Amino acid sequence: MTTQGGHEEIIQFYLIDSPAYPVVLGLPWLSTHDPTIAWQQRALMEWSAQCVGRCLGVSVGATSVESPNQVPALRIPPEYEDLALVFSKSRATRLPPHRQGDCAINLQTGAALPRSRVYPLSQEETAAMETYIAESLAQGYIRSSTSPGLLEFLLCGTCS
Repeated sequence: MTTQGGHEEIIQFYLIDSPAYPVVLGLPWLSTHDPTIAWQQRALMEWSAQCVGRCLGVSVGATSVESPNQVPALRIPPEYEDLALVFSKSRATRLPPHRQGDCAINLQTGAALPRSRVYPLSQEETAAMETYIAESLAQGYIRSSTSPGLLEFLLCGTCS
């Protein structure tokens, strides 16, 4: 990986589907390299003294990119091994069976439908919504509806 200012290092990345973020560097990486970051400008301003001798100006002889099929399997910490099914991708793509504790949603006959308004979405939000809907339809989590009271999508702003 080569970043601005000539910082180079070999680092293992895990592939994620995120058009918004080309790379996500975690707290361990930030702690090791201790860069000065201008958060409002979203810019890395300068590297720490440790990086000057260790990372900056180091040449990389070769680079390689592993295919998505070679990404290491998810490693579950030992204290959570008894919950391994929670992390199962195949189990996450289907709904749980009906259970005795399930409850019905009893609708009131003749009740007025709530009024809603249309919120404009950015191209990124629209693409995310369409992807989510397509995946949820394919998995059977949702189904098409012609109900006049349906809510196409619920977006929540970030908390600050």
